[in-house]
Amino acid sequence: MRAREVNAIKRFQRRCRLIYETLFGNYRVSLNELRGILRVRNASRILKKSREEQYIVGPEARKMAYLNFPEHVYFVDCDDPNLLYQKYREDENIIFHALMYGFANLWVISKEKIDIEGALPLNNKVMLIPTENGE
Repeated sequence: MRAREVNAIKRFQRRCRLIYETLFGNYRVSLNELRGILRVRNASRILKKSREEQYIVGPEARKMAYLNFPEHVYFVDCDDPNLLYQKYREDENIIFHALMYGFANLWVISKEKIDIEGALPLNNKVMLIPTENGE
């Protein structure tokens, strides 16, 4: 690889790091502000490329993102997660669901509150905290 190509890759990686640090501090930064921080004309191109190459990835789980569009997040620990997964594929209120490994084996995000047996309760800080009444 030529020295020019190596320098271009390193410059791109430094810019990705700057974007990451900026977004970590203020995730609602405008493209104009980002352009000033990076000292480039086209910050959107660099931001798009950094997302495509997965230097920067977006968040996946949100709880109550907007007051007029609440989302309900459930982590479920059940005996047969495949059965529930297939059931929620047909449900129009389910925004996102996935099978997973670890403390729970199913992750569900829905538009409306649903009753899922084996769901681990969440508080407002999106932390797993079991409660006495199971809500």
